[in-house]
Amino acid sequence: MNGKEINVLLVTSKKQDCGIREYGKMLIEAMELVAPEIRITERPDPHYENPYRIPDSSPDIIHLNHHASYDSWTESAVRSFQSYGIKMVITQHDTFETFDIMRERGMPDFRGADALVVHEPVAGLEGANVHYIRQGVSLFRYPVTKVARDYPVVGTVGFPFPWKNYDLLMRASARAGWGVVLIAPGATVAQCEEWQGLNPRAEITPYFTPKYAALEILHACDATAFLYNTGNSGTSGALRMGIAARRPIIASPCRQTRDLEGDSRIYWAPPSEAAIWAVLDFFKQLSPERRRVWAESCASLAEEDSWLNAAREYARIYREVAGGREDD
Repeated sequence: MNGKEINVLLVTSKKQDCGIREYGKMLIEAMELVAPEIRITERPDPHYENPYRIPDSSPDIIHLNHHASYDSWTESAVRSFQSYGIKMVITQHDTFETFDIMRERGMPDFRGADALVVHEPVAGLEGANVHYIRQGVSLFRYPVTKVARDYPVVGTVGFPFPWKNYDLLMRASARAGWGVVLIAPGATVAQCEEWQGLNPRAEITPYFTPKYAALEILHACDATAFLYNTGNSGTSGALRMGIAARRPIIASPCRQTRDLEGDSRIYWAPPSEAAIWAVLDFFKQLSPERRRVWAESCASLAEEDSWLNAAREYARIYREVAGGREDD
């Protein structure tokens, strides 16, 4: 199937500033590089108004970039498309450690899809049509930039949910003599004032920043940090931004990081002020050579989990699924 054109309709989120929507855009971008014969058309409408309506021009594959809020996309909706000979590939972003937990939380059973992609191992969700692909890391190669400061800075990015512990990062960094570069789309004036009160060296961007611009900002930092404390479903897309920045990464183990836990290229620390202060203070004592080695190890993780590699896996899945079409 390597040279045969495959048409994929990617059903994704309507929201512009959305991690699910961004995931689809990065898949399209990477697929154009690794398998241009696979044509992915984005449809930013999770419900199709009526999920049982067949598109005017039927694609070879409908790829559902699925979030738990898409409640119209049920098992029967998937079977309806399949009954018309359309293959269904689903990326299910909202997962837990076991399939039983997913069902208890009311998540749909997509095991009947022609291919089901998850970003973390899920006990009870196994089979020839189930594929484990970790979230891809951005392809961006940025110029080496450095903002002139006489103190180190730690960067992070993500919507300002309480469980992301931005206040903790501000306190620990101030205590360690670090500044913070925070990209927090949607942060309120009150939140920004509070964070700057905790660390006067904080530089806060409270609006959505395009991916490549955000990566250049993070790359100019001395380190990045993701100090989550959550039991939420799925895996962290924001942490992939830290990996893509190819700077030393500090992360706190939680439910959304279990796919990466144990990887020594990330410095794992509990989300406490004392622990994060100790890591940042330790980093200040490192020689430039040790810092470079640490950054290079993070860069190797970025290459390993790159969107190019993820797109190659998706291309293999698309070819395998499309190969089962009766008219091939």
